[in-house]
Order: sequence, then structure tokens, then C-alpha cells
Amino acid sequence: MKKRLILCFTICVTLSLACSFTAGTPLPSPTPTAAPALSEATATPKAAPPPTAVPPTAAPTATGTPKPPVAAEPVTTTQLLWQVGSTSPELAGLGFSTLGGMDASNTAVYVADAYNGVYVFDLEGNYQGQLSLGEVGYVVDVALSPRGDVYVADAGYHLVARFDAEGALLNVFGGYGTGDGEFNDDGPAALAVDRNGNVYVLDDDDFGTRVQFFTPEGDYIHTFSVEEKLEARAMDVGPGNSLFLTGDGGYILELFEDGRVIRRLGWEALTGSFPQRLRVDAAGNFYVTTWGEHSVVKLDRRGWLLETIGEEGTNDGVTGWPAGEFLFPVGIALTGDGRYLFIGDGIGKFAFITAYRNPKKFS
Repeated sequence: MKKRLILCFTICVTLSLACSFTAGTPLPSPTPTAAPALSEATATPKAAPPPTAVPPTAAPTATGTPKPPVAAEPVTTTQLLWQVGSTSPELAGLGFSTLGGMDASNTAVYVADAYNGVYVFDLEGNYQGQLSLGEVGYVVDVALSPRGDVYVADAGYHLVARFDAEGALLNVFGGYGTGDGEFNDDGPAALAVDRNGNVYVLDDDDFGTRVQFFTPEGDYIHTFSVEEKLEARAMDVGPGNSLFLTGDGGYILELFEDGRVIRRLGWEALTGSFPQRLRVDAAGNFYVTTWGEHSVVKLDRRGWLLETIGEEGTNDGVTGWPAGEFLFPVGIALTGDGRYLFIGDGIGKFAFITAYRNPKKFS
């Protein structure tokens, strides 16, 4: 709860400074922050076949076989590799702010930074460059497409920007509003890209949550509502091309692309843990950052707890907290082969990206 109150205050203050944007018109000024355009990164996420149809579910209920007991102590098979961030001497000039969503290819990891756009690192933690419109409102998420395009969600200007794999800006779509293809007060809140390159955008405000579906070029297709009790804040597309969402409601919701419910899972592992972001690997396992007792959890395809990663950190006020500890983890990313896991974490003047190696692919 301590984490949730602090971050809510931070977001409320920063979002109050954001400006609205309408697609097709120049960005307003003065601008919240400026950042150079990039660069040098590539992205090749995986593709997979579509799911088999399952009838909609009426209400959240736990289903399936009984769950084994949840491990009482943190246990992980992942190997800690490195931590870089605001206290790294070689990154002193980057000026980290609030970290958001993340994504990764097999060669690079992309980190959304609220006032700086998207930072790009290689798999060894070396800084590679920056993606930015040049004017930044409040960047909350980043997602990669199968063909290498990079989508960036800016909740300050209420738009999604699309870059190619070399970092050149291709187009933007969205704008402030409640209509089709527009984003509400707190939107866009999260992104996901399916095997065909189509883009899901989570759009949230005080009146409800919806997901808007776009072509790879940003042309609007359709919208569907998301059940309020989930309090959705994150999305990813699984190996069957279905959409998975999670949020403060403490479970994972699987949907078809038209919004029909497939199933709900992960209740025992996630209830009361305030899930922040999730990733799904090619085997259907879930990696979820939380603000609960265990900072990062790995669930199997049925939503049962497999392991926990990291421990709750203690901020010393000078260097932050050690690698392998987490205070306010949000972003999480996996390489396409499942070998590397990346976690973003931070509060106040501290921001860190931590890398792990999985012992084997898609375990």
C-alpha cells in the first residue's frame, strides 16, 4: 500500500502537467521536455497461431484443477546478470525520470521513460540510443512489432508514435477525445502488438476502460470494453495470438481480439499484489511485476505460481537499492527466445533496469 500511495501521488502531479494532442496537428508548446531522436536498434518479436474459440465467461470465478501450495519464500532459477540506471556513471547524462513499460527483441531492450521517450540498451546493458518525437508529454509504454516497428504510447499528448527499426518516425495516431481512435484523459495507458502487427491500445479514464484495436499503420478497426473489476493497466499478446490483461484487480484476463472473454486465471498468485505489467513467453508462461510481497512472479499457462524473482528492496537514499532487489517494479520484457528477462524499477531520483538470464528457453 505504501508503494501504491507514493506512485499515485507522483503520477497525479506529473500528469497534471501533460498537454493534449490531436493527430494531424503540430505538437503544442511549450513542451514538457525535449529529447533527441535516435538511432540504432532492431526488434524481431515472435509470431504464433491463433487460439481455438472458447465461449465467453460470465463472471470471474476460479476454474480448473486445485492449485498447489504457493511457495512461502522467494525461489528463482534465473541468474542475475546486471543492473544499470540513474547511479551508473556511464549513464549520468541520461536524466532518468519515471520508468514505464518495456519490450525487447533478441538484440536490444526498450525502456519507456516518462519525460525522455524510450531508452534503448543492448543485452549487456550498454546504452544504444533514444527514441523520441522531439517533444515528450508523458511516455508510458513501448511495444515492438514482428516486422521491427516500435510503438510508443504518450499519455501526455494522447497519441501513439510509430518508428521503424532504425528509429525513424513513420507516423502518429490518436489524439485527445472519447471517439473512435481517440484517447481519454489517462490514455493511452498500455500497448500490445499481435502476430499480424495489429496494435492494441488500452484507454482508461474515470468512466471505464476500453481497448482500441488498430492496423499496423494506425488505422482504427474497433473498440471493446474491459470489465471494471480488473482495473486493467497492462497487456500482452500470447503465443496463441489472444490478448492478456492484468491490473489492480489481481488476476489475468484472456480475450479474443474482439473482446470476448476466454478465461480468467492467476487469482491465488496475484490477489492483493497490485500487478503492474506482464509478459507472456512462447510456452504460455506469465511474468508479472507486482507491488506485493514478491516483486516479480512467474506463473505457468494455467496461472499457477512457478517461482518468484527478486526481493523487496530498501532505499538507502544514496545509491538506491542493490541489484536483485526491487522497490517499485513496473516494466518487464523478455527476449523473443525467452533467454533474457529485464525489469524496470524506480522511485524519485532512482531508476534501474535489471537483467536476468533464464536457465533454459521457455521453461
